[in-house]
Amino acid sequence: MKKIFYAFAPFLVLQLNGASNLKWVDAQVKAIEPERSGISNSYIDQLKNPIKLIESKKEIANKDGTITLTRESKIIHKVPLQPLTLETIINNNAYINGKWYTINDKIRDKKIISISKNYIVLKNKKKKIRLFVNNKNDKIKITTR
Repeated sequence: MKKIFYAFAPFLVLQLNGASNLKWVDAQVKAIEPERSGISNSYIDQLKNPIKLIESKKEIANKDGTITLTRESKIIHKVPLQPLTLETIINNNAYINGKWYTINDKIRDKKIISISKNYIVLKNKKKKIRLFVNNKNDKIKITTR
């Protein structure tokens, strides 16, 4: 029994020592932790509601010649889309907003119809749009001999 106690005694001392060290660290973290200030309720009340209720009216013609009016309500959550950003073009593949695309792929309601060295051409039903590669990136350096 004594052998077991002597074997585990160092571990017990280390555990007790470690617990007191952790309390000291917690106290130091709490001392430097900045106080968080929240947003006032008056400011929150001034913000626009991102959820919009849309009502639409429908007329239904009945067999007896009368018209029935109905209302439908839809809740639409409008989230602004991030603008399309062409980051790079490699081997007829375009990296747009963090995803790779190639010719005939669709982005939103537009289709990629061509990929050139410095730009791509997007087309929807009404118009064509050229999307150019972003400005030079200083982090990427390509050198040739």
